[in-house]
Amino acid sequence: MMARRLLLWRHGRTVWNAERRFQGQTDVPLDAVGLAEAAAAAVLLAEEKPDLIVSSDLTRAMVTAQALSDVTGLPVYADIRLRESSLGRWEGLTRTDVKRDFPDEWLRWLSGALARRGGGELHREVAERALAAAADAEGQTVVLVTHGGTAKVLTARLLGLPVPFWRVIAPLANCHWSDLRREPAGWRLDRHNVGPFPEHEPVSSAVDAEEPEALEGESAAPRACD
Repeated sequence: MMARRLLLWRHGRTVWNAERRFQGQTDVPLDAVGLAEAAAAAVLLAEEKPDLIVSSDLTRAMVTAQALSDVTGLPVYADIRLRESSLGRWEGLTRTDVKRDFPDEWLRWLSGALARRGGGELHREVAERALAAAADAEGQTVVLVTHGGTAKVLTARLLGLPVPFWRVIAPLANCHWSDLRREPAGWRLDRHNVGPFPEHEPVSSAVDAEEPEALEGESAAPRACD
């Protein structure tokens, strides 16, 4: 049976986050800031008394998860289903790069018409695989160490939001988490963007696979269902 409580924890900062590059499933490690973030966040998460730690198998998530393992003594279980969205040819590019190199894709994305960013995964595909991983995680309090885009769509899916409204969930800052509890009527979001650095804004570093902020002079339209 699925856990009674899920803590969806985004990994610490990477160089690509700092450079505001789309990471997707490219295996980018934590930078020095990300390692410090993970260590600080792990102390707070340990106070939540988790029973289980399950992590995306990408290095940035596994190293973040290991920081919590070091504090709690719990092992870390890797699950490929918690990986970030695949972003295809956008991975490694900045928003400016995408606009320059794939102008048609960029404009379709801003308009909401582009469902597969860079030829990668659909939001609902990511949500379904992440939901399956969550369903297999048993315990009272389970920490799922994942990525910005995956955490966002999984939260929306657990809450039962229609796909067009998934973007009302704000992205997680690096090493911040969402706290969800399962009740008889369904899941409830108790806390969001919890972390050790309250001065961080939710989008202080690039989200891995979410909507790119519009560049100056542009405005992003609501996303179409994918």
